[in-house]
Amino acid sequence: MDYLTNRFTRYILIIIIFVTSIGAFNQYEQLDINKAPLRDLEKLPISKIAKEKLYEYLLHYGALKSIYDLRKIKEITPEEFETLKLMIKITPPESITGDYLNVYRIQKALATEEGVTKAAVEEWQDMLVNPINVNKARFEELAILQNVSLIDAAAVIKHRKLGRELKNYRDLRDVSGLSNYGFRNMRAFVSYSDPPALKFQGNYRINFEYGKSYDPTFEPSNLVSLIRQAYNELNNREAFYRQGFSDYEIENYFCRLQETETHLKSLISHLQYSHRFRFRIGDNFILGARIRNNFPSSKFDSETQGYLQVSKKGLINKLFFGDFRVVWGQGLLLDNAPEFVARTYTRTQGIYGDLSANSRLGFRGVGAEFIHQQLNVTGFYSQKKRDGIVNPDGTIYYYIISEPRLPVNADKFFETNYGGRIQYDLSSWDFFPVGSAIGFNFLTCQYDKNFNPRIKWVDLPTDNTFFDDPNILNLSTGKKRMYFGFDFRTVIENVSLEGEYAQASNESRAYLLQSRVQYDYLYLLGIIRHYDIGYDNPYNRGFAEQKRFEDTPFEKPYRLVDPSFTALQSFPMPKAEEGVYLETRYQISRQITFTRIYFDVWRNLGYSFTNYRFQGEVEYRPVFPLRFRVKHKYQYKNLPKKTQATVSKTHETSFRILVSLTERNFLSCELRRGLVDLVPSMAYNNEKVIWGDFLATTWEHNFSEALALESGLAVWKCNGLSQWIFEDIGIDFLDGKGMRYYFVITQRPTKFLMFRLKLRGKYTKIPYTGILNASGLHYSNGQTVILRDFVIKKELFNIALQLDFLW
Repeated sequence: MDYLTNRFTRYILIIIIFVTSIGAFNQYEQLDINKAPLRDLEKLPISKIAKEKLYEYLLHYGALKSIYDLRKIKEITPEEFETLKLMIKITPPESITGDYLNVYRIQKALATEEGVTKAAVEEWQDMLVNPINVNKARFEELAILQNVSLIDAAAVIKHRKLGRELKNYRDLRDVSGLSNYGFRNMRAFVSYSDPPALKFQGNYRINFEYGKSYDPTFEPSNLVSLIRQAYNELNNREAFYRQGFSDYEIENYFCRLQETETHLKSLISHLQYSHRFRFRIGDNFILGARIRNNFPSSKFDSETQGYLQVSKKGLINKLFFGDFRVVWGQGLLLDNAPEFVARTYTRTQGIYGDLSANSRLGFRGVGAEFIHQQLNVTGFYSQKKRDGIVNPDGTIYYYIISEPRLPVNADKFFETNYGGRIQYDLSSWDFFPVGSAIGFNFLTCQYDKNFNPRIKWVDLPTDNTFFDDPNILNLSTGKKRMYFGFDFRTVIENVSLEGEYAQASNESRAYLLQSRVQYDYLYLLGIIRHYDIGYDNPYNRGFAEQKRFEDTPFEKPYRLVDPSFTALQSFPMPKAEEGVYLETRYQISRQITFTRIYFDVWRNLGYSFTNYRFQGEVEYRPVFPLRFRVKHKYQYKNLPKKTQATVSKTHETSFRILVSLTERNFLSCELRRGLVDLVPSMAYNNEKVIWGDFLATTWEHNFSEALALESGLAVWKCNGLSQWIFEDIGIDFLDGKGMRYYFVITQRPTKFLMFRLKLRGKYTKIPYTGILNASGLHYSNGQTVILRDFVIKKELFNIALQLDFLW
């Protein structure tokens, strides 16, 4: 281990020396002329009239295609041209049209390690095709964009209040108070005038996928093995009798396991297909639908969604019939996204049609948003079946979301949701700054069955595990849940402040306060959060480090009556915790940027354990096409145990090289090592340190504007510690040792059609070694059992085809 660590350190030092050597030859901090604001153009060492003509040229033509376009400006002398050649660089002008290649590029940019929810990406994709008029956009419409802060949105609104019309993207760039970061993330989603009246516009997407992969913790073949072990445990009826189980209840679990095993065995490689379309009829009506199915067909894997949207009709801003998504405030009271994204502090607030790939927690019914001057009113009513764990007595233990979806959990209870929100724009009063608002919210959840989360229904009585985690013991009971609260925001110059308070009918509470200080090349962010143990809100998506059932006995399927209950650990509700989070990004120069540094200290309120996590990344850009990034993470986390808590200490260091080649060609390489110091346990063969190494490279090549190829290759070797990889627009987790690859071909034969073919493969070997050396093993009936090391080999091949039509 020491040898590997030292070798890795030597590689990093050699690369750093190489980077420094390259930087020594860089004599100029070149200005990107196509992206520079007016204030940077004014610093160029040319005459005043030449600067004015250069600015006019950029306004008229949008961008320079080559350095020699400067010769077209008569006012720039030959001497000035020679000077500028050394001081500026020309990058290809970025397309900001709504074609699908651009949609795909931005979708990839949004798929980051700690990014946004899939539902948010869906909304932004639609905004790329139908951008909003920045001269008429409301504050809320600008603030929902990814990486556009409240301060950025307020800067645009204040600029407009001065009577200044934004005519093009260069006008937008010169808005006082709008950060460079906010500008770059806003410009693709806005236009500068009203589009022509629409008669009929739409897009249609069809996806085919052959082969399927699952979350490693819920892989079908692994679950089948665990289910067979569960049969043996159920045969020990005396242990169940002592816990108060009847023969009927024991037989209920037998039937449940048999049905699950039969379904899992039927899951072989198959064809999955889906259709998604969205039609805009005139300026006021949108019809959307999504249908997913498998071949051969299975009602448990099929999914149908759809909605009719009426917009901009009198007081009605949005009116939905069908499937929709609702997000309020900081997400503490309501955000019905189906996935959990750690450390999320920005979200697409409002009400939206829902065509996202997973609608297990979506709303179905009617929802509306009304706007009258400074008043914004939202209300909704929804009725939909939910997946849940059904107890032997017919009650519900809790919601559950799994992939693959299991028949024993599918559509087991009926949920009725209704809620409302009143928001008032305070900035209409002169003494409140632009962007100030306050909102009052309520949410009610009603069920047709009782929730009864007794430990008896999930705990395996034949082992020594105790379900004593307060995050499990304090789940809600009954047929109804009610929540109410308020949220607020304000912007004072370059400082924003926002927060939310929510309270349940059992008087448990949750609150979050967030502040941001922003400059052109620097921001500072601070967050304070608190979620009570009793605040069991299934639609809470507040900023958090961990999911509620993470680091609980639900992570150990062999300790559960039914191993499939382990899917609970992925339910997207935060753990009861409180903490303080600090983050910054600082661009020191055009060469050096601290891309993101954060520090989080949080306490698990179930056990009063304090944990902390640090991450820092620095980027060095010696010349424009070349970037080097070094990132390090450190996490100190307490793990609850029956007798005494244990501690894990995680270190992860990565080094990336990113090279921008000609014609948008791009190459990247990453080397990463992770180490975890932990208390020895049988689960990790009594290892004191587990580790994982990772090496990957990706290459993007554009043969033309209409044809592109992307490929990637990764190899890894892990000793107990999983690695992760972002591939294309998704994420995968890697165990053991192995290799994976992918190829994506994207072609746009016409402006209205895009074709995308993706091939990927994965080969994994997971060795199970040192079994004889593990302590704590016991043998049944005193019999001798021969234990040998073994290796599990897995191969995956997947092919996916996507066709997009736009008209």
